[in-house]
Amino acid sequence: MKFHKPLLTTGVLLVLEILTFQVFLLLYDELLIKLEGTPEFFHYAINGDVISIIVAYLIFIFIYQNKFEFSKQLEGWSNVNPRSIALLVLAAFGGYMVANLLLKVDFSLIDTTNKIFSASKEPVFYPMVWLTIVFSSIFQEVLFRKYFLIGLKQRYSVLAAIFISGACYFLYQLFSYEEAIGTIPLSIITALVFIRTNKIQYSIIINFTFFSILELVDIFNISLHKIINFPFSGVFVALVGLFLVLFSLNKLEKSP
Repeated sequence: MKFHKPLLTTGVLLVLEILTFQVFLLLYDELLIKLEGTPEFFHYAINGDVISIIVAYLIFIFIYQNKFEFSKQLEGWSNVNPRSIALLVLAAFGGYMVANLLLKVDFSLIDTTNKIFSASKEPVFYPMVWLTIVFSSIFQEVLFRKYFLIGLKQRYSVLAAIFISGACYFLYQLFSYEEAIGTIPLSIITALVFIRTNKIQYSIIINFTFFSILELVDIFNISLHKIINFPFSGVFVALVGLFLVLFSLNKLEKSP
């Protein structure tokens, strides 16, 4: 696979998202009228970002089904064991710690004490949001990691393949996620995990965990800067995160 093909394919995906979002905006006023007087849940359920992402993915899969064979890419979930899941979650959390240094935001932990009821009223807990995270994790990893990475490895070195596929992923996130720079560690980690294990399921789990942590931390907003507050504490946290990532990668089984 030549390097321009992933870039063009990413461009197609971005155009689909932009078009579906514009269509949503045209219909939005009419939808609001029909939803007048309904619970807030239904208003959030028709959020333009959520709908445009899901619809764009579905159209993309329909167009490229014969080439990508998405349904066949998801086989083998029964072989994912609890030990591997724990290591993948640890790697995702480590990646999140590294990402915080790039984002220059306070590192946070989740504290659910006495917050379950109040947090459940926030949009992050609505089913459509979690559906989007699940669907996006599967779609993005199959496309950017498995399809792009394997195709690029056949023509370029492993490092070049990781860089090009990661650049495409960053470009895509840049147009759809305001903190796209924070996904750079995620892209590298999922690529390394897939290369080591040859299991796209592992990359999907890391992607899902990473974005779930971002959503949960945002809603609970419990910062560690009051606990870890010393010069270069951000670098320290990032180094700890890097250690967790390397530890997890080393413990994951290699592909035959």
